[in-house]
Amino acid sequence: VFSKIFERLLDKRLFDFLNLNKTFTPSQYGFRKAFSAEMALADTVNRRTSELDKASYIFGLFLDLKNRLTL
Repeated sequence: VFSKIFERLLDKRLFDFLNLNKTFTPSQYGFRKAFSAEMALADTVNRRTSELDKASYIFGLFLDLKNRLTL
């Protein structure tokens, strides 16, 4: 029980410290409040659409790591 409480306190303090010191880049999604995986997808679509409007080249690399540890 003590270890779980300690873990949560440490996690919150560390996360708050990293947020206050702007350690996270704007492109880190998934584990931050208000930065969900859906927002990452929307951001990616918006950026690519903007580049297409400017007739720029776009390169994409998508990896499926679902079974990465399966032998």
